[in-house]
This record gives sequence, C-alpha cells and structure tokens, in this order.
Amino acid sequence: MRMKKTFYIGNITIKNSQITKVELSDYKSDEGYFLTEEQKTIIFAKEDRIKISALAGASKTNTLYYYSKENPFKRILYLVYN
Repeated sequence: MRMKKTFYIGNITIKNSQITKVELSDYKSDEGYFLTEEQKTIIFAKEDRIKISALAGASKTNTLYYYSKENPFKRILYLVYN
C-alpha cells in the first residue's frame, strides 16, 4: 500500500508585525542560504507520495527542486493550481 503524507510549509507565527518562529536547518542551498526545517523534512521524506500545502511564495518549487536533487531516480508529478 502506498503511503501519502501532507506537509505544510510556512509554519510561522506573526505577532505584532514580528516573526516569532522560523527554524532553519543545516541543509544549505546551491545559492548558499539555509532551508527551513519544514523544507528539509520534505526533501528527505520517505513516503511514496507527498502533498505540499503552502501559501504563495512559500518556496514550494524550490523545495521540490532540492527534493528531486536528493532523489534523482524518483519520478515526480508536480501539479500546481489556485
């Protein structure tokens, strides 16, 4: 049976116009910046099928780019809609 898991990007709490939670991981991008723990969790997910739910600008495409780099032999279907 295929496993499916939903991941959420952008678990940031904003209070009084200040961001109170952003956890960066030790995973460094090609451009030299660190991805978030949420992105790293998706990149190294072991499930057969994943779904990413996030707002616009939350780096979904960037996350899937690094997911494909870490999993070069997996086939990916990337669906986007609004």
